[in-house]
Amino acid sequence: MYRRLVVAKELLAEDGVFFVSIDDAEYAPLKLLLDRIFGEKNFLANLVWQTDGNFDNQARFKICHEYVLVYAVNETQVPSPPVIDPNAEESGKLFRDEIRNTIVKNGPKNPVSELTLPAGFPADFEEGIIPERQDKWPHFLGTAEIKNKKLISPVIIKSGWANKKLCERFIAGNFQPVFDTKNQLTTFILTQNGALENIKLRKTDQSHVVSVIKNVGSVQSAGAELLALQINFTYPKPVGLLEYLLSMIHGNDFLVVDFFAGSGTTAHAVMKLNQEDGGNRHFILVSSTEAVEEKISPNPPFAKGGTINESSFSKGGTEEEADDANNPSLGKRGIGNQETRDNVDEFAAFLPPLQKGGRGGFPDKNLCRDVCAERVRRVLQGYVNKKGEAVEGLGGDFAYFRAMRIPKGRVYEEIQDAQIWLALQLIHLETFQPFAADKPVQTAEFDHGLIAYCTKVNADTLMELEKLAADHAEVIVYAWQAALLRQHLPAANFIVEAIPAFLMNRFGDSHAT
Repeated sequence: MYRRLVVAKELLAEDGVFFVSIDDAEYAPLKLLLDRIFGEKNFLANLVWQTDGNFDNQARFKICHEYVLVYAVNETQVPSPPVIDPNAEESGKLFRDEIRNTIVKNGPKNPVSELTLPAGFPADFEEGIIPERQDKWPHFLGTAEIKNKKLISPVIIKSGWANKKLCERFIAGNFQPVFDTKNQLTTFILTQNGALENIKLRKTDQSHVVSVIKNVGSVQSAGAELLALQINFTYPKPVGLLEYLLSMIHGNDFLVVDFFAGSGTTAHAVMKLNQEDGGNRHFILVSSTEAVEEKISPNPPFAKGGTINESSFSKGGTEEEADDANNPSLGKRGIGNQETRDNVDEFAAFLPPLQKGGRGGFPDKNLCRDVCAERVRRVLQGYVNKKGEAVEGLGGDFAYFRAMRIPKGRVYEEIQDAQIWLALQLIHLETFQPFAADKPVQTAEFDHGLIAYCTKVNADTLMELEKLAADHAEVIVYAWQAALLRQHLPAANFIVEAIPAFLMNRFGDSHAT
């Protein structure tokens, strides 16, 4: 767990946020572990999810909650969540365009002092007078006369004040709105009963997140939703919970990584949010090793239908699957588009068939392939529910990968060209092309130029590369015979990297993936 959490932090953007759900039994050690990895100062919140489901009536204590720990890479880079608690009353202050409160506040911390309101100070009534008074706060030391919603002549008032300095800035700025300490635009106004009020305009990205999360779905409702998809999985997280957590991140174009993919709830939530607001969020779902055929020939890690360790890429994102703890790490880069999905079937031809495994309470299923990827596929493309009704898909695409480890000592013997070409595309690109054995050079364009993979160096290879160099500002060439290529490719726009050394360094020196 420690190693996986360290990797999660390394993958997060500077303004990234890490959510992890956990129960009572593991909360204490996990909190210590996360404090060590992220630093105590980057702890943002301990949210309590009220699970809303059935609990064990025989238990000494009836447990109906789980925790969601929230950490940042750098808490100073994370603004307040642009979301309002789903249980907030729509008729309440949170949904009003403006907030009005009196600034009169008397007490030991707010001693009585004078405040001079100059001529021109705004009022909220057309005309009238507020007589001199000493029996009601604020005290008026003279009569205030209002015409055309403005004070005609200066008046001194006395009271304890909540925002005296901010009001004085408002006056000094010729009654123009000023920003308070929370960056809210604020104006001040005199009311007909003599109250002095501040008016704050609501932000469009209003924030109101309370620490107890309720009414976002239950395990039971999530299970029923999966059964409608004709997928069986125990203890899935509800889509509503993940939607709410993801809504706490600013913007709608970021990457979500879930290291415990389970039934694919995170992917489902990403796709729903994208459909709702037209966003471009992406997902990568990661799984632990599944039970598959032990002796798998070293072919490219693609399986038909999506990405999971088995791993998944989509305009919704990428997927690799494990227990449905749904622990998304949020970053800023996106992955995948329509071409990804279109190429999946071509890659599938390179893979040997997967055996059904035994794991997670489903001895006849591989969770990555048969639960998570299948759910993502059906949610994207549409499906027929148990009642025989057609359900329209949310749209988007994804790819499904199975990662495999090759021991360092066997890399030269076992790694295949198709695997190398796919790995290079994963590093540089958002779309994938199958390896073409009949081509001397595999090529693909990326933002800054072109990547190329050469399986061998000969006259045809060199001729092809020289043509490519003439059309691109930068060409990154990967080859087994890198030293030889460097001798024959003197052009400044060539960068030559050695294979498999580049991949071994990129993915770690103990194993190549």
